[in-house]
Amino acid sequence: MKHISNVERRIFGAMTVILDESIGNITNVLKRRSLYESSLIIIASDNGAEARGGVGSNYPLRGTKGSLFEGSMRVHALVRSPRIPITMRGSEYNGLFHVTDW
Repeated sequence: MKHISNVERRIFGAMTVILDESIGNITNVLKRRSLYESSLIIIASDNGAEARGGVGSNYPLRGTKGSLFEGSMRVHALVRSPRIPITMRGSEYNGLFHVTDW
């Protein structure tokens, strides 16, 4: 992460790499224990990036963490399960959804 000059963005980048490795570790354990094909995996963000101070970006959406604009609330999520119908796999949902809906 040394190529990232902004210290806070460097920390965020490192956290993202660690999260990715952690998800890989969990996935590998599920596979080793033959649980992967019966698991529902959900990965969801809690809110948009903190755009002030050059730390993050919600582009092309406006707003930042704590605001009522889409850049604060519209984030990515991932759902993985063998029970998801083949016709729906790789699809997107563009409606309103809140993590508490789970």
